[in-house]
Amino acid sequence: MAIIAKIATLPPWDSLPSALRLSCIENAGISSGHMLNLVLAHGIFYGGCSQFAAGMWEFAANNIFGASAFSTFGAFWISLSVYIWAHEGKLYEMASELDMTIFFCIWGVFVTMFTLITTRISQVHFMVFGGVAALFFLLAMGEHSAAMKKCGGYVGIATGALAIYLGYAQLLNEVWKGNYLSIGARKPSNNKPVNKNKDKYSDVEDLE
Repeated sequence: MAIIAKIATLPPWDSLPSALRLSCIENAGISSGHMLNLVLAHGIFYGGCSQFAAGMWEFAANNIFGASAFSTFGAFWISLSVYIWAHEGKLYEMASELDMTIFFCIWGVFVTMFTLITTRISQVHFMVFGGVAALFFLLAMGEHSAAMKKCGGYVGIATGALAIYLGYAQLLNEVWKGNYLSIGARKPSNNKPVNKNKDKYSDVEDLE
């Protein structure tokens, strides 16, 4: 007899906001540079490993968007944290400003594509992913402007707060079995793919 395991849907607040807020607090100039060590620790384990693992569970839960988003951001935080750690440890030279600008711009475009998908999920999802996309573009500009980097820090803090609300709302509504905190969920589309060959061969089937 087959055994079907029920796998819970994982809210996004478990990993993205923590590393996001910690790094953005430093970018905004609110904390000292010594927070970098804490950012790296959170980036590798909480923002990276736990989020990547969450993505694998989402695959099992048949949530393709969640799986793609979780695993992608998890891998991003691991790669960025390892890069910063290796540079600070003098393992290799730091990338140029142009290199980092291209890096952040590529991620900005990538997250923008995710943002377009969230228009069919919920308003808060759209705001969170839109905020992350804006953050990446601001960080790209921040490689050449301290003001843009600081602005990106504040955008990141606001986005992290929204992500915490989103995750907590999903968790609360799931556990309490109701819609206690709204996220502006979109109704699923009733559009179904049309089989163009159905009418074409319907007469043949009737004759048979």
